[in-house]
Amino acid sequence: DAGAALARPVAAGGGLVLALHAGAEVRHVDEWVDHEVDLDVVLHDRAFVLGVVESAGLVDVEWFLRGPLTARGETTQRLYVVARKPA
Repeated sequence: DAGAALARPVAAGGGLVLALHAGAEVRHVDEWVDHEVDLDVVLHDRAFVLGVVESAGLVDVEWFLRGPLTARGETTQRLYVVARKPA
């Protein structure tokens, strides 16, 4: 699964840091950084992501959820997750 694939290359005692768009939907984007695009952005559920990280055997899991920086045109919350692979 994705969690195991992310944790596999992390050295024992090493850390994994994830930064994701938080939510439970898929948003279509036609413009990104002043460029025309055809892109679907997947938002990720916090509880699901934390479950994946923990089921991959990572420990000391911490997370932070921040709101969008509207001055930068952001419209989604950001989820940051930090975890450690046991030594």
